[in-house]
Amino acid sequence: MNIDPESSKAAREWMRTQLATNGEAAYDIVDRLSDLGAKAKPFIPELLVMLLSKTPFFQMEAADTLGNIGSDAKEALPLLKELAEKAPQANVRKHAAEAIKLIEAK
Repeated sequence: MNIDPESSKAAREWMRTQLATNGEAAYDIVDRLSDLGAKAKPFIPELLVMLLSKTPFFQMEAADTLGNIGSDAKEALPLLKELAEKAPQANVRKHAAEAIKLIEAK
């Protein structure tokens, strides 16, 4: 399955709205995105927004997905490094640190 960035615009806009408002579908969205792995690359902008969320679940899922995307997610490294160092929750710090390793390794 390939995700074309242009044809996925409408989905990304809907997703962005759900995430910004903590809509009903937000939890399902982040859960499914991590399953896409590298194919989630078109959603990097939304994953960066999720890293800034106040919800640890969103932060961890975004970190996991960015790690699975690999080196194409290098733009997330500054935010991931900040989370790995400063996030109040140990689990968020752990997921961010693991994502950093995966992104830098590929």
